[in-house]
Amino acid sequence: AAAAGDALVPAEPAAAAEAAAVPEGMVAAKDHPDYAKFFRLLRVGVPESQVKLKITQEGLNPDVIDDPEGLIAAPAGGEEGALVPAGEEG
Repeated sequence: AAAAGDALVPAEPAAAAEAAAVPEGMVAAKDHPDYAKFFRLLRVGVPESQVKLKITQEGLNPDVIDDPEGLIAAPAGGEEGALVPAGEEG
């Protein structure tokens, strides 16, 4: 049982170190509210070329999709309203 507990110990500091490595004001591309929906489209099987086209149509950088863990500037505090475009989905 002690060996199993020891195996879990290194994973927690690594996760904490990874979270600490994200500079303030930055966020992983996959977690950015402007791009998260596009990563969801990729996960459900929409072709990357179509997702990139949609990103371009929305005036965003389609190259962000190539690196989900890449850091990009976090949205400004006032942009949180953009997270819920309820009219578009209905």
